[in-house]
Formats: sequence, C-alpha cells, structure tokens
Amino acid sequence: MQETFVAPPDTVIRDGRARPLAVPGISVLTVVILTLAILSYVLRFAELDTVPLFPGEVPHALAAWKLVHPDAWTTVTVTDSPLLLAAQSVTFSLIGGHELGARALTALAGIALLLSPLLFQSLLGRTRAVLLCILLAGSPVMLLASRTSSPVVWSLLLAVFGLWAVWRYQETRSGGYAITATTLFVATALLAEPGGIPLLVMLGGAWLVTRSMVDDAGSPATGSSWWRAWPWGNALGVAALFVVIVATLLMLHQRGLSNIGALLGALVTKLTTADGFTPPLFALVISVFYETFFWPFALAGLVLAWRRGFSPVDRFFTAWLLLGLVGVLVYRGASPSHALWLTVPLAGLVSRVALEALRDDETGLYWQAPGWARWLVASAAFGLLSILSLAAQLVGRSMMRLDPAIGGDSLSRLDPIGIILVVMAVLFAIVGFFLVANIWDRPVAAQGGALGVLIFSLLTSLGSGWQAAVP
Repeated sequence: MQETFVAPPDTVIRDGRARPLAVPGISVLTVVILTLAILSYVLRFAELDTVPLFPGEVPHALAAWKLVHPDAWTTVTVTDSPLLLAAQSVTFSLIGGHELGARALTALAGIALLLSPLLFQSLLGRTRAVLLCILLAGSPVMLLASRTSSPVVWSLLLAVFGLWAVWRYQETRSGGYAITATTLFVATALLAEPGGIPLLVMLGGAWLVTRSMVDDAGSPATGSSWWRAWPWGNALGVAALFVVIVATLLMLHQRGLSNIGALLGALVTKLTTADGFTPPLFALVISVFYETFFWPFALAGLVLAWRRGFSPVDRFFTAWLLLGLVGVLVYRGASPSHALWLTVPLAGLVSRVALEALRDDETGLYWQAPGWARWLVASAAFGLLSILSLAAQLVGRSMMRLDPAIGGDSLSRLDPIGIILVVMAVLFAIVGFFLVANIWDRPVAAQGGALGVLIFSLLTSLGSGWQAAVP
C-alpha cells in the first residue's frame, strides 16, 4: 500500500494544511476528565460491600485473611497473586475483613487503569486520550474486573505504566524511567497474576511490530542505542528488591516468596490445562457478548487507518489485538477478566473512529455545516435506536407468548405497536440519513450517525455490565 500522509494528533487536513481539531477547550476537557473519574468511582464503589464474593475472589481473600489473622479457620495460605495478597492484607488490617476490604484497592486500580491513557497524550493527542478513557469507562468487562478484585486489573495497570516509562526513557534517556519500567515489568511477571507473563509477551510483540514499521530516522532514539544504554544492573537490582518487599510484606511474611512459585506453577497449569468450569475461549466469548459494539467499530477503525495511513499508535493497537486473540487461544486457563487483553486494544481502535467523527467538515452541498450539525444527527440517531430497542423488546416478548401448536395463524398475535415502531424507526433512519447527506453532505451524516450509535452502545453496554456486577 502506498504511504499516505498521517496528520498529527488533534489536527485535521484542511486546504492542504494540518490545522487544530475543533474540540472543546482544555478547561472543558478537564471537566470531562474529572466527571469521568467521579462517575467511575461511583460505579465501582456503589453497593460494593453488599454483593457477596464471587467464587474466583474467595481464594485470594481467604489467603489474605489468614495472613492478617493467623488463627482464622481457613487453611488457604498460598495465592497465585502476591500483589493482590499484599493489597487485601493492607485493607483487611485497616477497614476490616469484608467485601469492601477485599475489593477497595482493586477498584481504585481500575480507575487508574481507565485514566492511564492520559499519560500518553503526546502520542495519542489530548482528544483521543480522553476518548479512550471514556471508552474504557464504558466497558462492562473493565467494570466487572474492577469490582471483583481481579488480579488482571493489576497486571494491566503495571504493564501500561511500564510502557509509559519505556516511552519516557526513549524521549529523555533518563535512567530513572528505565529502572521504573524494569521494576514494573518484573512486578507484572512475578507479582500480579499468572497471566502477567503472556501479557508482557503480547505487549512486547506489539511494540516490536510497531518499531519495525516506523522509520527509525524520525525517532528520537534510533536503532538499539537506547537499549544498549539501559542501566540493567541498577534496574534489575531495584526490581528484585521491590519484588521481595511486596511478596514478603516488608519481611513480615517471610514465606511470601512461595507465592511467586505458586504464580509460576499456575502459569504452567493454565497454559496446558483448561479450567473445567469454563468453556474454551471463554475470554473471547465474554468480550464478544458484553462488548459487541467494540468489534464492528474497531473494524471501522482499521479501515480508516488503512485508507488514511496507519499511525504508530494504530499499528500498536492492531498488533496488540491480534496477539491478544492468539493469547486467549493459547492461554487455556483464561478467566472472564482476561477479556481485558482484547478490551484495551479494541477501545484504542474505536477511539480512532470517535476522533474522526469529531473532526470538522466545513463542506456542504448547499451551505456550510454548522458545528452542532453532527450532534443534532447524533441525537436523532440515539432517539431512533432507543425507539428501535423498545420496539424490538415488545415484538420479542409477544413472540415468547406465541403458541407453536397454532402455526402460522399465531403470527397475527404479534404486538402490532412494536412492529409499527420498528418499521418507522428504520424508515426514519434511512430518510434522515439521505436528507442530512443532501443538505450537509455525507460526512456529517456519517459522523453524527457514528456518534449516536457509539453513545447508545456505550450506555447499553455499561447497563449490562452493572446488572452482571450487581445481580
């Protein structure tokens, strides 16, 4: 494919020149970020102490409770997540041994994970970084994993922060970033969970693919010079010290290093043996079922990147998604939370579509499209989808009441109002698209429609995630 010019982040090509993308000002984006953080906090802590522990949470919580109270009746003393053991031990000591104590720090880690794209604003652009945060906040898998003290949240958080440290080291050549990255990656492999090592393999492979396709002449650190300058001695020493401190809880739990052995043993087991309680490719099934809309939008993001030129960020997310699919296939013991291996790169590709939907389009067949045009179309699309969803539910419920013994005559008993609403919603959508396309041109209709579908899908997916989290 012929190389095409890729506009810098937060810019749009207009009149042959790259100009700033017309989005709300910094203060507005700051308010959006704060609102997102508060909403995420509420969703993760609301009724957190009233929902009983799920079966996957119990072994970790019992091991931490046994550590805090040695005279407890439980015999569970070993866990395959030393980091989660340390976190739950701290909260059990401070706020007590209940559901909130078992989940509080993981819920906070989930908030930090969904806000982590803000660390990469220089690479993503401020607007795309905020969009990625919004998409992650609307992910039901992210919500469920954060509310159920899943160690997968910790492994992803450590790995993402490690990627940020590597990127900062490439930019600054500061040894502190190299030591931080090494410590975080070693902690991901030996402290977080058995899937930490496969996650590092995925991210490392995606990074290698991205660098192999990027012109090294335009990179601040060409070739492997930055790799040779890595302070391996100091970095590995600090990483080993950090692992020992966390695993042994400042040497208060001297047998804590055995949990690292349990983690490595669990990794071998999960690579070779499937969990008898979960079907094959369970993480992929969870991703497709709970985050259905992510997949077609991610495919649209790939098409956009292919037509307009892949940026390094797009290449990284694409490679991560492909390697994530391989990961959930090879890692036979994947839990539902391991669907996050797919959620993050999917959200990254969807953010490309959302960014394109927010770009200004000053062309028009009869007059220039105003800035509110796409939002008007998005509101109409959202309303039509709401009507279509309600009508489909009415028709579906009436179909459940049909008597198969009656045969074809039973079709006359379908809810007529639901059928009429379905037909009207579809017709209004078709007519509205061509009407907007003829007045303000097709890009405005496509942008507004994409925004409306995306917002509707986010809200409905988040609702399904909440129902699963608070049964």
